[in-house]
Amino acid sequence: MVSLLAFLLLSIVNAGTEDWHKIARDLLTEQLKIETNTNKAKNVILFIGDGMGMPTITSARIYKGQQMQKTGEETVFKFEEFPNVALSKTYGSDRQIPDSSQTATALMCGEKVNFYTIGVNDKVSQGDCASEIPSNKLTSILDHFIADGRSGGFVTTARLTHATPG
Repeated sequence: MVSLLAFLLLSIVNAGTEDWHKIARDLLTEQLKIETNTNKAKNVILFIGDGMGMPTITSARIYKGQQMQKTGEETVFKFEEFPNVALSKTYGSDRQIPDSSQTATALMCGEKVNFYTIGVNDKVSQGDCASEIPSNKLTSILDHFIADGRSGGFVTTARLTHATPG
């Protein structure tokens, strides 16, 4: 482990300050050339990488690069080349470390909710069935699409009853 860390540090140091500055300038120049698309989207595809926080992505990037006999930092995933990529803060309303049902609800309904609840607002707590009244039910983006006369659905590699597909 120590030799791996030393190798990585030497690789970064050997890259040279000017190389990193050039990479940053080139990336910024390319990003500034992208014109903002102001058209209304006909379709939306939302990719959700369950558990893909920054530490996981960074570790996977370095590992992938090292498997190709590189240092890893220079590796770029295909999704990182998309013209628009975003991150979301998916903590719950009652905990900083969420469960999948909380994060799925935040992503699909736009609201932070309580631990072990899905599709209901933060007035509902785990096991409090009496509070699961219609006024506490949230509307998902899929509900909005259907109400707008559009089609919707999802594709998942997890089981259908798993919390994130919800």
